[in-house]
Amino acid sequence: MAEQIDEASNPAPRRRFARRLLAVLALLLCAALAWAWLSRERLAADFITAQLAKLGLEASYKVESIGPRREVLTDIVVGDPKHPDLTIERIEVAIEPRWPLVGISSIRAVRPRLYGSYRKGKLSFGALDKVLFGGTSKEPFRLPDMDAEIDDARALIDSDYGAIGIKVQGSGNLRSGFKGILAATAPKLALAGCAAGGATLYGAIGIDNVQPGFKGPLRLQSLACANGLALNQAGIQLDLKLDRDFKGFEGEGGLKAGALAYGDNRAAGFGGTTRIAWRKGGLTAGYDLALERIATPQLALDRLGLKGQARIRQGSEIQADIAGSGLRPGPGLDRALGSYARSASGTLLGPMLAQIRTALAREGKGSSLAAGLTLRKTGQVLSLVMPEGRLRGSGGDTLLAVSGLQLSGSGAGPARFAGNFSTGGAGLPRIAGRMERGANNELLLRMRMAEYRAGRSSLELPELVVAQAPGGALGFSGRARASGAVPGGDARGLAVPINGSWSRSAGLTLWKRCTAIAFDRLTLSSLTLDRRSLTLCPPTGSAIVRSDARGTRIAAGAPSLELSGRLGETPLRLKTGAVGLAWPGSLVAKDIDVGLGAVDAPTQFRIAAIDAKIANDIAGHFSGTDVLLYAVPLDVLGAQGNWRYVDGRLELTGGAFTLRDRQQPGRFEPLAARDAVLTLADNRIAATAELREPKSDRLIVKADIAHDLGNAAGHADLTIPGILFDGALQPATLSGLALGVVADAKGTVSGSGRIDWNANAVTSHGSFTTDKFDFAAAFGPVEGVAGTIEFTDLLGMVTAPNQHITIESFNPGIAVDRGELRFQLEPGYRMVVLGGSWPFVGGTLELQPTATVLTAPEERRFVLKLIGVDAAQFLQRMGLANLSATGIFDGSVPLVFDQNGGRIDNGVLTARPPGGNIAYVGALTYEDMNPMANYAFDMLKSLDYRSMEIQLGGSLSGEIVTRVRFDGIRQGEGTKQNFITRRLAKLPIRFNVNIRAPFYQLIGNLKSMYDPAYVRDPKTLGLLDANGKIIEHPVLAPLPAIKPEDLPEADGHIQPRESEPMP
Repeated sequence: MAEQIDEASNPAPRRRFARRLLAVLALLLCAALAWAWLSRERLAADFITAQLAKLGLEASYKVESIGPRREVLTDIVVGDPKHPDLTIERIEVAIEPRWPLVGISSIRAVRPRLYGSYRKGKLSFGALDKVLFGGTSKEPFRLPDMDAEIDDARALIDSDYGAIGIKVQGSGNLRSGFKGILAATAPKLALAGCAAGGATLYGAIGIDNVQPGFKGPLRLQSLACANGLALNQAGIQLDLKLDRDFKGFEGEGGLKAGALAYGDNRAAGFGGTTRIAWRKGGLTAGYDLALERIATPQLALDRLGLKGQARIRQGSEIQADIAGSGLRPGPGLDRALGSYARSASGTLLGPMLAQIRTALAREGKGSSLAAGLTLRKTGQVLSLVMPEGRLRGSGGDTLLAVSGLQLSGSGAGPARFAGNFSTGGAGLPRIAGRMERGANNELLLRMRMAEYRAGRSSLELPELVVAQAPGGALGFSGRARASGAVPGGDARGLAVPINGSWSRSAGLTLWKRCTAIAFDRLTLSSLTLDRRSLTLCPPTGSAIVRSDARGTRIAAGAPSLELSGRLGETPLRLKTGAVGLAWPGSLVAKDIDVGLGAVDAPTQFRIAAIDAKIANDIAGHFSGTDVLLYAVPLDVLGAQGNWRYVDGRLELTGGAFTLRDRQQPGRFEPLAARDAVLTLADNRIAATAELREPKSDRLIVKADIAHDLGNAAGHADLTIPGILFDGALQPATLSGLALGVVADAKGTVSGSGRIDWNANAVTSHGSFTTDKFDFAAAFGPVEGVAGTIEFTDLLGMVTAPNQHITIESFNPGIAVDRGELRFQLEPGYRMVVLGGSWPFVGGTLELQPTATVLTAPEERRFVLKLIGVDAAQFLQRMGLANLSATGIFDGSVPLVFDQNGGRIDNGVLTARPPGGNIAYVGALTYEDMNPMANYAFDMLKSLDYRSMEIQLGGSLSGEIVTRVRFDGIRQGEGTKQNFITRRLAKLPIRFNVNIRAPFYQLIGNLKSMYDPAYVRDPKTLGLLDANGKIIEHPVLAPLPAIKPEDLPEADGHIQPRESEPMP
């Protein structure tokens, strides 16, 4: 009771304490609020720093302002300051009160710049990856309910394929109402061997009812791929919309593209429409597409349309209706058919291919194609179903019909195929086939081709059956009959059986029994074989061909072969001993003998033996090979050598043979080859061979050959190290044809050449050089031939322009010194003589330009031009002591060579004004003849002439007719004159002198008239034998009479011929 009274008596102090406590708390709260307001920027900075640290981001920024409703940050840098991943010039955040605290009502970002990369399939934004890709929340993604404004946002992504630039601008509520633009550009992209240029994306972006969308074009200026794919000016107008949960989308597009190419395949344009949807991991699409003016090497179409639907989920299904028009062979197929027809010319296939080509071209111009197909993939099984397809030609005929076609496979076994097909149409083969299931569930294909005829050729497949067992094993059997041309001949009733089997376990088996290939008659060129059946037999219990997991093996044999027939009108016989082949195993063929013609004198091919061991490596020997061709007078004798094939490398070593010319006299003497080597490895061939002159054992030519089979490129280096002609080796040693043409040769000829080739072209070059080459020719000694001949096309015998050689001297009876010959060889074996020049008796001897085809049997013309020839020097060089003359002559001597030999054709030499003098003192000068003859020879003692013309003509190997005409003549000094001669001197006297003589004896005969040294030994002329007795010769035909054109114009006052024929 006392305590209660005490408490009741002190209420005021307690109330005062409470009031004081509240006042203190209020003061502290006000102080805290004041402190917080005054420290708001530091607190915000600490909070942001703590959040960045929590996220693991390295960032810097500046706080521009912090208010209750608005916060502004500037100069935001995320990542390495030197190479930031994100920069933002300015961020403005609007804040509004929300339970339980506050929320963001809007955000504005000014000029954000984002830098990223895409490497090896991974997208990265550097330090931002932890925030962007590190979340573990399983909540569905939702757009925030806030306003956003993006002012000039840009991004640059550096990828393995190229740089991609992106720009975004827009504003609005992120749940609904946001609108803006999105632009992206990639000037150059490289992906999977393709290069794209000018890729752009531009369009409107927006968010409507929490669904983002995009409308705009995606364009590609160009696309070029290493595999030949190329596209120009392609674009698709997109209209896409994402689902609210961002797990699906739908859209449509209109596609339009310019020229499209893939290798040699072309389309003028490509376009159409498509609609696509992706939801719950499944794709559904509808399409209506068309290609215009398609051109491929194989086919050409005016238009090809595809319309249908595609569905892809756990499996996939594509349904398409195909419609085409103007389906016809493309230029490649047409050329191929033409090429095949030309290549098969002379065979039964030639006219057939030509007929098929013509028919396809005719029917294809107005053709139409219609088909429907469905492609499905379920698990590993892929199937194609075509209920019906038909190609009709311009005439309405069905060229190809397919029905009930089904194709399926899983990769674990052979594909299954079922359906019917047929071909036809005017001028085309009629083939009918059917695929069906047999009684034992095997798949059967039965087909036949009716006899197809083109001209005299025919081909028929009476029956061909292919059976596929449930396990996938195949068996096939059939027959083929053909008649018509074969290369170089004709076959009638050719019959070839077809039988074999295939299975995964046993592999391929062909011809388990002896197989006979028969013909009624077989003609090859002028070879006609009698009716025969050739039978090849497999080993007991095996087949001729087997191919399985152990490899491919071939084994066949015959105890002998013996054929007979005729080659033209010549009997033919072919015999062999045992012939056997087993691969791997051995190859043996013995006693091969082919005889043509009479038994006692046939053309023969004799091969003693060929053998080889065939295993992991193949090695063998060939020997005793002689080739004696009756029609070709070249014999290869005693060819032998070793060969080996191991580890993909073929080697021929120790090759030796003798090459002999059977023609007599031989065009060349036998040449020997030994130690020839050839290797083939890694698709490369390397070979060396040397041909030697056997007596001196001097190397004539060495060839080093390399060839790459992979790219069909290679080269051959030819080396002539230097053929020395001396006492041990003469041109006649290499060729007997050089006897009497080139003799006593001294000098060295060397050279080299190279031939390069590839799949597109063959080039070659080379050069041959001699510094000094002397020889005795039929027309006289030739000395000092020197020079180098450069060939720009060694195989085609084409030289570089303006080749020249120098000739120190040659002497056909008159020495010609220090000259030069210029020439060049052009394509087509055309030799162009550019000219030749030699100093000649005070003047010049020139060979005029000309051209001739060396391989053509044409008439060849050469013109020798003489300029300023001094008659006195000419006679002095000839050593004609009884004859002297003065005067300068010009003229030309045309030389013509043809199949009849050489001749001078109207050569003319003319004296320059004012003429000259000619003097002759000989035996006839002192004879007492008729007055006119005495007068003529008296004048020849010294005769002045005003003009002189010398005409030459005739065969170089026969008679040369030389006509000499003097005009304006008078007696010279020292001649006898009297009353009569003075009167005659006033008359217009002309001398016409005709000389007939063999060309090569003309000069010698002139000298022999007064110089006994030039009178030939009668023994060398065949008049006397070694004992001095006269050799009897048959009476020769009389010499030809003087032709009218050999005579001067008729003039009764001209002196007739006084001289007699010389022996």
